[in-house]
Amino acid sequence: MIVDVVVQNETGDNASVEDAQRWQDARGIPDWTVLAGGQDGWVDVWGNASSDTYIQHSYTVIDREGRVAWHDSGFTPTRHQDIIDALNAVP
Repeated sequence: MIVDVVVQNETGDNASVEDAQRWQDARGIPDWTVLAGGQDGWVDVWGNASSDTYIQHSYTVIDREGRVAWHDSGFTPTRHQDIIDALNAVP
């Protein structure tokens, strides 16, 4: 399972459920679980909260047992192929 967490909307405000749905619809990724993680807690744990700015997107692959098998935060450095490779590597 891929979990994509959108923490900011287009205007830089905390993402809402509707923002997450728009992100998912715009990219045509119906099989992904897309969440709105606009509260600081997600960024503190999974983002780069020590920076002056934080990464807007975070991708996590969950294995069949519910464990995090792979995680990458960031919009630019994460390629679709990175996520596909991570999924293929999950036993």
